[in-house]
Amino acid sequence: MSLPTPSYSEYPTSLPAHFPIGSYQPTPLVSVTELQAHLRLLGAFHKLKEDVQSQVEGIAATNKELGWVIFVNRAVYRFFAWTAATWNKSSPTLSEMYIPPLDVIMIWHTYLLNPRAFFEDAHRMSTTYCTNLIATEEMPLTLISSLIDPQTLDPLPPSETRQLFFEQVSQMPYHMPMVTDYSDILTLNCPFCAHPNQSVRWVADGESGFAQTNFSHVCDQCGTSFNKSNIGVRRFCEEVTRRRTGERVFISETLLQPLSGIKSEAHSIEIMTKLFGWMEAMYQVNQPIPPESNFDAE
Repeated sequence: MSLPTPSYSEYPTSLPAHFPIGSYQPTPLVSVTELQAHLRLLGAFHKLKEDVQSQVEGIAATNKELGWVIFVNRAVYRFFAWTAATWNKSSPTLSEMYIPPLDVIMIWHTYLLNPRAFFEDAHRMSTTYCTNLIATEEMPLTLISSLIDPQTLDPLPPSETRQLFFEQVSQMPYHMPMVTDYSDILTLNCPFCAHPNQSVRWVADGESGFAQTNFSHVCDQCGTSFNKSNIGVRRFCEEVTRRRTGERVFISETLLQPLSGIKSEAHSIEIMTKLFGWMEAMYQVNQPIPPESNFDAE
């Protein structure tokens, strides 16, 4: 006896209650709605890249790959401005008002693709930045996809509340320019004297712009040339200073057990005791200092 041919809808509307894997019967980790939302978001990222690289002005007009690299670097800069700001958030979930522009969502999504790094960065200090990372550990895919046109994959116009929130906390325009040219600049604090340099170029001769591999800039105030390594050392020193003022600070890549990925403050303290014991003789990094000596850096 022949069995009737099963019928299928164009798109699935539900998943099986269990998936047989050997002797196991695990339940689905995601829903069809979440899958569809994720695919729409990925499509929007792809459309965004195409839009940036199709510009007939600016750097992308002559070098599509460099144009995209610069755009991504500018998006990272905007992501950190968004997450380092005070949100005054009371709800445990993210409402539409808190959802940033698509370029910032792209960086947020990329960051979450390394959940170990994201989780540790969110929990190893008590800064505003870390607090906001905790609030964004779960990306509301369904909400975000509802803010994207399903046909064009362009982001829908933001509500006034949403646009105003982003612009107020980041101090940047909601809409990021698709075009970057050699005159576009950003502001960076000098890692040596903390002076805000307001004319750092994204792209410069000798690939010395901030979005390029050989970045360097001469500080407007102290005249010292600095690069990204210097900026990284400055951030490490700020964390050491926080620790010396009594704040709970766990150095990067020490808070999680190497194999299990389980959070372990004892493991981190053991490593830091060895690290700072070696540095104490030369730099007195374990000597307490008043809280007012702490750097104002989130």
